[in-house]
Amino acid sequence: NFSKMFEIVFEDPETNEKIFVHQNSWGLSTRSIGAMVLLHSDNTGLVLPPRVAAVQVIIIPCGITVNSTENERKL
Repeated sequence: NFSKMFEIVFEDPETNEKIFVHQNSWGLSTRSIGAMVLLHSDNTGLVLPPRVAAVQVIIIPCGITVNSTENERKL
């Protein structure tokens, strides 16, 4: 267990006991997320299928005006 090797712990808020975190070492979750982003994104954004993201969110940028520079629009 990598958490024991690297002493990755958290403190239980009720007992103040230090507990080793549970983790895996082969990174399936992060690789899966990377593959999803690779398959479902382009230069205009990311659209995940409903089976992956049951809640769909649209982010609308606020504060962009006619006077905004190209750099400000990209931020």
